[in-house]
Amino acid sequence: MINKKNLIVIMCLMFFSSVSYCETKNFVSVLNGSSFAKSQSTQTSSFLGQPLVFDATDTSDLVSQSGFASSISKASGLYISFTNQTEDKVFASQVVPVKVEINTSSGTITKIKYKIAQGEGAAFGDEITYYDNLLSTSTTILFNENVAFTDGEKVNKITIYAMIGDNEDKGWSDEYTIKTEGLSSAVNILSPDPLTKISTLDPQIETSEFDIKLTSVTVTLYKGTTLGVKLYSVAVSSTSQEYSIFNSTTSKINYLNSDIIKEYNTKESKSIPTTLANNTKYTLYIEFSNSLYSPVTFEFTALGGGVADILTYPSPFNPNKEKIKIRYILSDESRVTIKLYNKAGKIVKNLVQSSYDYGKVGTNEIEWDGRNYAGEKLATGVYICEIIANSSNGEHRRYTALAIVGR
Repeated sequence: MINKKNLIVIMCLMFFSSVSYCETKNFVSVLNGSSFAKSQSTQTSSFLGQPLVFDATDTSDLVSQSGFASSISKASGLYISFTNQTEDKVFASQVVPVKVEINTSSGTITKIKYKIAQGEGAAFGDEITYYDNLLSTSTTILFNENVAFTDGEKVNKITIYAMIGDNEDKGWSDEYTIKTEGLSSAVNILSPDPLTKISTLDPQIETSEFDIKLTSVTVTLYKGTTLGVKLYSVAVSSTSQEYSIFNSTTSKINYLNSDIIKEYNTKESKSIPTTLANNTKYTLYIEFSNSLYSPVTFEFTALGGGVADILTYPSPFNPNKEKIKIRYILSDESRVTIKLYNKAGKIVKNLVQSSYDYGKVGTNEIEWDGRNYAGEKLATGVYICEIIANSSNGEHRRYTALAIVGR
């Protein structure tokens, strides 16, 4: 049994031990790829926004606090720093070009190895020798390795080992986390209009940004459904383009439908009409060579006229709670006028007056707060929206009704 005197002695020892421990600790958080000099010649870095915390004493270890399994590095006392240069955004089908600069101010770097783990919570595999030259005099080496991860693994990790001189007892870097994405989640149709599913007779086909670095994409247009008449099927890959459908600057599929049909007719000896049929349904089908990603199917209707369609939403709308959006589709670049009338045919608001700012080819949208020229909220009822588009092909008008409630 511990007597009172012994207990006091033990408590004192614990107190002074705790104070001594606290005095040697100096924790610092390193955020989002920044680096922090731990001593005169060492630093460490976080990766992809994962915070890092380490003990700033010369003999302490580096401890990752990223939310994945911790990795201990003894590089702090060995004057080695690891600076990550890997791209933040990586796709699952891509062989990842991992780039990490390794520096030392104590001796020369003579060996570099690395280990990878594939999948969230996965254990690291065997060590892989990347660089092994005992005659090297380098103090800086760029680890630049194309690391292949398994498709579909969204969280992968890599650690890098550096050796100074002929001393094998050196440490590993922190875990560098590589998050991958599937291409299909990043592909959406921007044109034809995704909300109204309407296009002009010569639509500008456009997708949201995505990456095709290690896969090819085939774009097919059908008249009707995917079981209907195939009009054309064109492909693009990271290494070649048979047809000019991909914009490498924006990483988007982007082309004028009539331009591709002209190319297709020439190369395939076809005679497909360059414009679509009025009031007819079509299907755009985007398929990836990598079977991991599901095809994208988008059905739309082609409509003629300078103003192909108008959609107002929400309708009815309450000016006390929201604004109404007026969405319209133009076949040509136009000078646009937008007017609102009451049931008696009197103009209550001129939203746009002869402006090219609201007249680009394809989808345009403007908001209205339900107020008239005097800034007064209009009474409950039905109103008429008129859109006038003047282009090189003449003047075109289209009308639609909208309703105001809550007044």
